[in-house]
Formats: sequence, structure tokens, C-alpha cells
Amino acid sequence: MGGEVVKDHVDGGAVRAGGPDRSQSAGGGAGLTDLIAGPGIGAYTNSHFWPLLPCFILIAASVALVAAAFQRLLGPLGRLVVATLFIVVGGSAAGGVGVTLLPDYWQHLGAVFPPQHAISLVRNVIYFNGNDITTPLIVVGLQGHRLRLAGQPPAVSQGGERGGACAARPRNVGPTAAPKSLTF
Repeated sequence: MGGEVVKDHVDGGAVRAGGPDRSQSAGGGAGLTDLIAGPGIGAYTNSHFWPLLPCFILIAASVALVAAAFQRLLGPLGRLVVATLFIVVGGSAAGGVGVTLLPDYWQHLGAVFPPQHAISLVRNVIYFNGNDITTPLIVVGLQGHRLRLAGQPPAVSQGGERGGACAARPRNVGPTAAPKSLTF
């Protein structure tokens, strides 16, 4: 939920219009999630509010970046794809009651999507004082970053060419005549 709030805020133009950047938006969505889940409905004790806040920020940023990448690649259909992959497929394969209780197919499928690692991250922070959170942190962080990069258009150089850093180099290195609009 927090990731979707962040994605809507970012895509809504607040970032482009001089509003808060993505990190502030992820913090806001994560804080909202943390307030609702903790003190709001009592899903965990208030002593876990601050240790879980960075986890929720990472999860919200990852979901927002994945949703933005899919929406950039697929247009409006991207939101449906993200909801299907994260909620229907990812939620079923997340193994909230235990990954070992899932059939083999769902165990392997769940390892691909971030929800399983997000659940492991939150569970290990709440019940095991943050032990064994390295893998979930890396997977959730890289999932958002990798799909964010996949959704970015290729870099465009000054001449309008698509390409990387090599295409951004000017073609004419030697002395050239000044454009007519700059001559007096």
C-alpha cells in the first residue's frame, strides 16, 4: 500500500513540479504503512515502530520503482501487471506462514518476487531482532533498482542520438565555424 502511494505521488508530477523527491515520498509511504500496521491496527508492538521504518522505506521504494518501471514500459497496463505479479502471484508465493509449507513450484516462484523477501525481512526484524536480514535487504533493494533501470529510456545525446556515454561526445573536435546566429 505504501509503495503504491509513493508511486502515485511520484507519477502524479509532484517530483517533476519541485515537490519532494523519491526518497521523501518513500519515507512518507513507509511512515503511513508503519503507522497503520503498528499503532493503527496493532499488528506489532509500538517498540518495533522505529526498527521497521527503514524496512518499510526500502519495501515502499522497491514497489514504487517496480511499478513505475512497468508502467513506463507497458503504459496503463503496467499497473495491472504489477498488481497481478505482486499481489496474486507474489502474495501466494510469499509464504507468510512459512516457505517450507508451500508446494515446490510456489517456493521457487516466490524467490523471484520481492514479497517473499519483504515478509522475511519484517519477520526477522520483529521476531529475531534483525538477525539474518542480509539476503532480504539485498534482494528487495536490487529488485527495485534493477527494474527501475529497465524502465528508463536510453540516454539521448545532444545531437539526438540514442546511446551511452560514447554517443554524448561531440563529433567535431577541431575548430569549427561559429553558427550564423552568433556572428555579428
